Formats: sequence, structure tokens, C-alpha cells
Amino acid sequence: MRILVTVLAGVTGLAPLYAHAQGFNAQTFRPSNSTSGAFSQDAAHVLQRNDVDVGLTLDYAHNSLVLRDPDSGAILPGGGVLSNRLVGHLGAGVGVGGFVELRARLPVIPFENGNVSTLRAGEALNTATIGDLSLGAKAALYGKRGREGLQLALAADLDLPTGSAANFAGDDAFSFRPRLVVGFEQQGFFAALNGGYAVRRQRAIPVGRDPAALVGAGRGVFLPRLQWGGRCP
Repeated sequence: MRILVTVLAGVTGLAPLYAHAQGFNAQTFRPSNSTSGAFSQDAAHVLQRNDVDVGLTLDYAHNSLVLRDPDSGAILPGGGVLSNRLVGHLGAGVGVGGFVELRARLPVIPFENGNVSTLRAGEALNTATIGDLSLGAKAALYGKRGREGLQLALAADLDLPTGSAANFAGDDAFSFRPRLVVGFEQQGFFAALNGGYAVRRQRAIPVGRDPAALVGAGRGVFLPRLQWGGRCP
């Protein structure tokens, strides 16, 4: 059995999202749990049999959830609902049978700040919290790692409601993300296209005193995402 330990660090600028009744999972960066992926995308192969990966990925987001003026687009005074967040994603994966990979990931948030009083008067964010635990699997359908040519895989992640929606660290509900991974490898370089669907509970809340002004979150389609890279001999 080989033990592969990876430590990645990333700085992400996340686009503003929307909230539900108490909050929602504002963590849109979802790093790859193992070396069978690259940064945040899955490759179309799996860990070899009995291979184990343990990883820590750090990311920082600034103004990932803000309230903006509808005319100018400028951030409103005190509109930084989630101003700063540092997250450590603890992940692990294991190869089973040479064609299946099982993995888990838990976001740990040691620091975050922002102003939620516009959405929830008199409340404040916790400085530290955890996010939703993600359990996933990936199955190789065609092709093998290191073999040149076309590769196909199916992947899916189930998020458990372990995070706090009030701190924008969880959805307070289960979510599911199935996807198809199409890859190609040639002379040490590889590329992969991920496409799928994200199922999330849809909720909405009024902003301030205007009952017509709502922010919400719900199910949505994954836009296809492409990755490419290479391997050293």
C-alpha cells in the first residue's frame, strides 16, 4: 500500500451567491480529494488498488457574499455579509479494486468574518466553524491511468448537513452532485472535462424591510469544466 500525501494551497475569488432562510453553503471551491484529480477537478481515472491519499487544501475567499446596489453594482455600506474566510479542506481517498475510488472531505473554517445583521438583525457570524461533510465515489468506465487515449469515469458526491447554515458553511440539507468525466491522455499530458448536475434545496428570505427583495439558493447545473496538465517521468 502506498501512502500519498498532498498539500495544496489556493487563493480563490468567489462570485457572490445567494442565501436561504438562515443562510446557505457559500463554499463554492471544492478541491479534488485525491491525486486522481487536479486542484478542483476530477481526472477520468481512479486511485490504484489499495492506494490511499490524505490531503489538506487551503483556500481564502474575500467578499464571497455581498449585497450590491442594483443600479451601480457597488457593494452597499455594511453589505459584506461574508467578507473574509479561510478554509482548510481535509480530504482522504482510497482505491478499491483498481476501478473504484472512495473519498471524503470536511471543510474546517478556522476564521471568517462579515456582517449578517442586514439579513438577520442582531446576529453575528461565528469566528470558527466546520462545513458540510462530503462523501464521494468515482468509478472508471473506460481506460486506465498512464495509458494513452480516451478515458471515461462517473463521479458523485453526497454532502451531509454537518455545517452551520447560519454561518454560511452548510445547507442544513443533503445535496447531491453526480457528474461524467471525459479525459484524454497523450505522452504524459492529460485533459479532462467534468459535466454534471447539482441538486440543492431551494429556499429564499427577504432582505431588509422589502419583502420583494429576496436572496435564495437551490439546485443548479454544473457548467462543464476543463482541466489539463502533465506528469514528470
